[in-house]
Amino acid sequence: MKNWLYIVLGIVIVTITALLLGFTARQQKKVICQKVEVRILNSRYNKFLENKDVLDVIDDHGIKTKGEPLESINTLLIERLLQHSPVVRSVAAYTTINGELIIEVEQRMPIVRIIDRSLQQYFIDEEGVVLPDRIKQIAHVLVANGNIPPIAVKPGQKIVKTSIDSVRKSAVLQNVFLVAAFIAQDDFWKAQVEQIYVNDNGDMLLVPRIGDHVIVFGDASDLREKFVKLKSMYYAFNQIGWNHYKVLNLKYKNQIVCIKR
Repeated sequence: MKNWLYIVLGIVIVTITALLLGFTARQQKKVICQKVEVRILNSRYNKFLENKDVLDVIDDHGIKTKGEPLESINTLLIERLLQHSPVVRSVAAYTTINGELIIEVEQRMPIVRIIDRSLQQYFIDEEGVVLPDRIKQIAHVLVANGNIPPIAVKPGQKIVKTSIDSVRKSAVLQNVFLVAAFIAQDDFWKAQVEQIYVNDNGDMLLVPRIGDHVIVFGDASDLREKFVKLKSMYYAFNQIGWNHYKVLNLKYKNQIVCIKR
């Protein structure tokens, strides 16, 4: 008998909840939009977008918001339009029963600034997406320069899909991206390495913030192992001093070749 009571009670609760949700949805459709609130979710350190940029996109496409019924505002269209920006990773647009249109924008986060040998500049984010060299505010980001071949970069493209005229060009940029992505995910190396320089042989040289030495990294092969070896060497520096060597060469497997001053 008790089981039947529980079942009936459950059905009643579900029915009432459904009716309330339906009523709320109908009421919300009648509500007039009183406010448009833009939230740039991750703009504390890097800012590609400002609130005005988001609102301008909406206005430029003739989308009416304030003073309009919430049910007439096409939030899916707003999301699609904003998603076209190469610096936008995700967008969520929705309305509230209080008459608000909320637009939440997640920016792409740059991990490295590329300055190629033709002095063309652009950013790359953690997913390998190319970002334009126009940013309103940026905290420190790793810089990569030197003998990096210019490529036909289009903002919003992943570097693996860019138009390139040789395998070598792709390999150089891929190597830089892989090393930059590893550094960006490790707080120790993010604080330690400030520059990647590609020399005429295509080898990457890492320039540290601390210590008067250069790290010959080579390419991105055995990436993790190279950083493990380098960290072990850095622990030794606490004993022998940070300026004992002028070059640390990680190109060779299972060893570090050091050149003294």
